[in-house]
Amino acid sequence: MQTKFVEANGLRFEVLEQGTGVRLALCLHGFPEHAISWRHQIPVLAGMGYRVWAVNQRGYGRTTRPTQVADYALPHLVDDVTARRSSKAIAARSSSCSTCAATPPLPRPPNPKRWLLTTIHFDINR
Repeated sequence: MQTKFVEANGLRFEVLEQGTGVRLALCLHGFPEHAISWRHQIPVLAGMGYRVWAVNQRGYGRTTRPTQVADYALPHLVDDVTARRSSKAIAARSSSCSTCAATPPLPRPPNPKRWLLTTIHFDINR
C-alpha cells in the first residue's frame, strides 16, 4: 500500500493505493474515521484485481482542509466523489459517507458500475 495525492474538485486528496487493475475500487470513510480504516479491505480488493483507492475526505489526514463550514455540505462531498470516479469503478463507503452514495442523482456521468454501502461500527475506545 502506498500513499499518493490526487487533485480533484479543486482540492488535493490523500489516497492510500494498492493494486494495478483497470477497475477502481473507491473506498470512502465516514465521520470520524480516516482512510486507514480500510487497511484490511484494501489488500483483499487488490487481490481481486482492482486498483484500490482509500481516500481521505476533505478535512481529513493530509487532504485539503477548507476553512468554511459550508464547504463540508453534502453537495460538496458528492462533487468530490464524482470528480474522482469512473464508469469502471465500484464504490465502497462506510457509515456517514454512505449518504453521499445514496444522494440521487449523482450530478456527473459516468456512474460507478456498482455501489457497496456499509456501516462499520466505530469504537471510540480503540
